[in-house]
Formats: sequence, C-alpha cells, structure tokens
Amino acid sequence: MKASKLFIPVIILLFLTSCKSTDKKNNPEQWTDEQVATWFNQKEWLGQTALQVDSSLDKREFAIQYHKYKDRWDKAFDFLKGRFGSCTGRQSSTG
Repeated sequence: MKASKLFIPVIILLFLTSCKSTDKKNNPEQWTDEQVATWFNQKEWLGQTALQVDSSLDKREFAIQYHKYKDRWDKAFDFLKGRFGSCTGRQSSTG
C-alpha cells in the first residue's frame, strides 16, 4: 500500500523534470556558448539558401529570435531565396 502512495508523486516528479529539460533544450536563452555556436554553424535555419551571414551578427540573439518566430524567419528566408536565387546578393537573370 505504501509503494502505491509513492508511485503517483514519483511519476509526477519525473514528468515535470522531463518537461523542464526539454524546455532548456529548445530555449537558446539557456544554451551555453558552445550550444549556440553548434546550432548556428549547422545552418539548418537557412533552409536551402546560400546566405552569407555578417560576422557582426549576435548569434545568441539570433537563435533566440529564430526560435521565438521560426515560421516568420523561414518565410523571410524563402522570400530571399525566391528573390535572389541562391541568396548571395545577386538577382537571378531570368529575362
């Protein structure tokens, strides 16, 4: 009987702990500098563009804003890709 009384609080505690660790994993505000650099250098956020990022960019702030507004950033990168082709700053010559 005692074990069953402890079972539910332990399950709740495990659930809350797992939710907190998942939140930290998805929250760049809590990432280490190394985690920010790894995320940034993987460039998955660029999609299929060949955008060149200026060295003055605050990578942590960009990661925070990208995760807060991912759908908007993805649309912006899609727009740039459609507008400039490979996003290198040169317009495609289609006529």
